[in-house]
Amino acid sequence: MEKTNIILEIKNLSVEYRKSNKIIPALRDISLTLDKKETLGIVGESGCGKSTLAHAVLKLLPETEGKITSGEILFREKDSSRIDILKLADDDLRKIRGNRISMIFQDPFNSLNPVFRVGEQITEAIRIHNNAGNKSKGNDIELRNRVIKLLELVQLPNPELIMDYYPHQLSGGMQQRIMIAMALSCNPDILIADEPTTALDVTIQKDILDLLKELQKKLGLSIILISHDLGIIAQFCSRVIIFYAGTVMEKAPTDELFHNPGNPYTKGLLDSLPGKSGTAAGEHKRLKVIPGQVPDLTDLPDGCKFNPRCSFKIDKCSGKEPGFIALNKNHVSRCYLANELK
Repeated sequence: MEKTNIILEIKNLSVEYRKSNKIIPALRDISLTLDKKETLGIVGESGCGKSTLAHAVLKLLPETEGKITSGEILFREKDSSRIDILKLADDDLRKIRGNRISMIFQDPFNSLNPVFRVGEQITEAIRIHNNAGNKSKGNDIELRNRVIKLLELVQLPNPELIMDYYPHQLSGGMQQRIMIAMALSCNPDILIADEPTTALDVTIQKDILDLLKELQKKLGLSIILISHDLGIIAQFCSRVIIFYAGTVMEKAPTDELFHNPGNPYTKGLLDSLPGKSGTAAGEHKRLKVIPGQVPDLTDLPDGCKFNPRCSFKIDKCSGKEPGFIALNKNHVSRCYLANELK
């Protein structure tokens, strides 16, 4: 029997959206792996395909607009057998979605239903995924106790009271903890966190990230953390994948990527971080920015998709799109000049 530490493998995944008679190539030939108990970071500017990837893994793309055109999403079961999520029938998919792979969505305020108490929403998630449809008194008591334990797990005070609150009665940080509790309600193996701290202030962001770290250790979770913030990724992830215009630009261990970026786009993201410009204490200086805009996915440039914004580009960058160049065993970059940038 094949032994591996990989729990999720995505091979050559492509996704299209169809809007106003236009075909939008949201993801192009994405391949990546996630190891057991690993935290993998996915980074890129808005519109680069990060959230589309998360929704594709769970087959949550909008039915009338989104379409997976090629690829495989292979989930490894506990017996080391692999199943392709994209080939599952709806009934079999429900056994994976929410149960084995769960997701924290970007905005807890809009993700929670305002007319139901938070305890009811967590209870309903458990019922749906565990087929716990019998609403006997004993079962209700059991579910209530389970919800209380989940709220304790995500470190919410007075869980017996909080479960009877409506979402608007809770702060943004507390709402996000409710979303985490809901995502963990069926003991998943993989947790996809899609921009879980975007709407929160810096202090609350740290609390949520610390909570995720603690839960990962306690529950043995594999986590995919999607963010536009490289500072968060640096603190939390062991490996990083850089997305741009629907494709992967660079893959590397976190320390390697931060100290030896092998792609101009990655260098641009790192240079735009506060403190990267070498500014002296007390001195004010504008942060560096990447010039230009993310390209329109319906009108992508020839060659490397980053070349119109790249200060390192050479003539062939606008010809054929580069493949991956290996910088070492665990570090690859989609750039003709990858070895010269290091």
